[in-house]
Amino acid sequence: MNRKLDAYELKSGMTFILGALASNGVVLLADTKFAIDEGSDDAYDDKIIGEFYGILMGFAGVRRTFELFRAEIIDYVKDAQARNKIIPMEKFLLKASAITHNLSTRYGQDYDVLIGIRGKPSILKHMYADGGLSP
Repeated sequence: MNRKLDAYELKSGMTFILGALASNGVVLLADTKFAIDEGSDDAYDDKIIGEFYGILMGFAGVRRTFELFRAEIIDYVKDAQARNKIIPMEKFLLKASAITHNLSTRYGQDYDVLIGIRGKPSILKHMYADGGLSP
C-alpha cells in the first residue's frame, strides 16, 4: 500500500520524475529525453541512477552538473567504505544537500534530485538546487 506520493516537474517543463513510497521501498519513474544544445537536438538516456544498494536518485536539469554531483557523492561513500564507516541516512542526505548547493552556486545551473532510500521507514526527498529538501 502506498504511504506517500511525490512528483515534480522541472521549471522548464521538460522533465518529469515520479517517486512513490511503498510499504517495502521506493519507486522512481522518469522520462529519458535530454535536450542538447539548448533544444536544437535530442538524446535519450537514463535520468535515474542506483549506484548504491537501497538508494535511487533521479534528476532533472543540466546533465553535466548532475554528473559532478554523482561523482562527488560516489567519492563520499567510497571514502566512508574505505574507513569501514556506516553512513546514516540523515548524514547521507545532508552531504547530498551540501554537494547540490555547492555545485549550483559554483556553476549557476539549476538541477533537482529526487532521492529514494529504502529503509525502516523508507524515505523520499526532493532536493532543490539550493540544497533545500522537501518534505
